[in-house]
Amino acid sequence: MKKILLVEDTRSFAAMVAAQLEQQLNAQVTVCMTKAEAVKELTENRADYFLAILDLFLPDAEKSQVVDLTEDFAIPAIIFTGDMHSSLREDLLSYPRVADYVIKNRPNAMEYVSETVRRLNANQFVHAIVVDDSRLGRELASSTLQSQLINVTTVDSAEAAIEHIKTHSDVTLVVTDGELEGMGGIALTTEIRRTKGLKDLAIIGVSGNYNRAKSIEFLKAGANDFLAKPFQFEELNQRVNSNLNILSQMRELEIAKENQRVLLDMAAHDIRNPLGHIVSITELMRKKPASLDKYLGLMEISTKQLMSLLTDIVAYSKACMSRLHLQQQHIECQALIQPLLPVLQDMAQRKQISISFEHNYVSLTADPMLLGQVLKNLINNAIKFSTIGTHIDISCHIIGEHKVIQIRDEGPGIKADDLEKLFTPFAKIGNKPTAGEESSGLGLALCKQLIDAHSGHIWFTSNAPLAGVTAHIQLPH
Repeated sequence: MKKILLVEDTRSFAAMVAAQLEQQLNAQVTVCMTKAEAVKELTENRADYFLAILDLFLPDAEKSQVVDLTEDFAIPAIIFTGDMHSSLREDLLSYPRVADYVIKNRPNAMEYVSETVRRLNANQFVHAIVVDDSRLGRELASSTLQSQLINVTTVDSAEAAIEHIKTHSDVTLVVTDGELEGMGGIALTTEIRRTKGLKDLAIIGVSGNYNRAKSIEFLKAGANDFLAKPFQFEELNQRVNSNLNILSQMRELEIAKENQRVLLDMAAHDIRNPLGHIVSITELMRKKPASLDKYLGLMEISTKQLMSLLTDIVAYSKACMSRLHLQQQHIECQALIQPLLPVLQDMAQRKQISISFEHNYVSLTADPMLLGQVLKNLINNAIKFSTIGTHIDISCHIIGEHKVIQIRDEGPGIKADDLEKLFTPFAKIGNKPTAGEESSGLGLALCKQLIDAHSGHIWFTSNAPLAGVTAHIQLPH
């Protein structure tokens, strides 16, 4: 997500909105207190922003002077206002780049802002078709959807819509008039549903020849929603965004369901090994009670392996099901990494591996616990896969617009084909821990989920042949 410009002169309210967006959406928010500050920021950095949130009354501007920013800098906006009446609503929504407005004193204002920002960000990747044989109808519906940052294609017939859907698999929304010449909107809906299910795309029917039977006919043909003409374009936006939210949730549930199935299948396979060892050891203990201490030690190893695997399964499952709530704060890279080193260095010393940390001053915005979990996992992996007497180097840098953490080891390296598999749960790769250490097969998959939640990027690169690998974490500036 690109940055959000919040223009609000009440410091406490601005801080509350910014904190909400940063915590719930991992958004980067720049706060300006006046129109002059906003103009300066947009003049210098317009390309950094995808959205502005504008208070309607500022110390140096009010109403139209504020909203004019949307046209002056071609930036979509949500408008904050303390009051709303019909003439103000019509005035605000006459601006093509005003996506929505929020009434400050309503109990759900903060939640509504977060949800609207999330939806607008997602809409940038939505491809919609407006089907109407009236040029005016196409233009009005298209401009309304474009105010929601949706990518719109317009066609004047059902046949053209069907052809476009065949050649563009990314279409996720169809808004069709009911009274099309030739094949009508209901017949078009029926035809689309032959190949596209409810989780593939949403269809909204509209009709000027409204009766109750018409809406029922549209819905039974496979439409997700129906609107009678003439309608408020604000209502169309609300219906569109609501249906897109449902579509997104259906897709997320499908993905989560498949992830859970794969996870359980693989976990069941990997859990059998330590459980099998425990069963075998128990049988040996019955036969040879004199060797109890030896067998208890082996049982302890298998039990710890099982606990480690189950811990990773729970953490990965939680991340996949989007139940992560980031508690982001500003923290120096050194303050994040330094506390991890004593325990990790103790592990490394058993293999005569040295660890160095380059103390660059780099400030991060992240959830310290979750990012710390990622770093601990990556450094632990570097130790596991490094040979005796080698070195691990940890460093933090600012590269362009990103903060980058790098962990470089001197192990045997990874084949190019295996680099692509590293973040796949339970993936089997050629490399094995150099001292027989155990690996759950989920650690790096979990790392990727946690970095994705920070809107970051994680990857590995091979150093020179047989000279180890470097893990890279890239976070937004």
